[in-house]
Amino acid sequence: KLLELSKGMSKREVASILGKPLPGWTKETKRESARFEAWYYRARGGSIAAVYFRNGKVIAAEETSDAPLGRLGT
Repeated sequence: KLLELSKGMSKREVASILGKPLPGWTKETKRESARFEAWYYRARGGSIAAVYFRNGKVIAAEETSDAPLGRLGT
């Protein structure tokens, strides 16, 4: 399902595809110029999937930190 995501999607759009992450499976970091957020999910086979947002929009997604899924659609 991660491959259905595109750069620039909103958190609401991601949640409609993947569902909301489990409580405690998010991380938020605020910087002076932007707010970054990561949502984590349990993927098939026990690995972890992550979706990364900048100011509420998708900037990247990966299934594990060792196996990037490649470029998201434009």
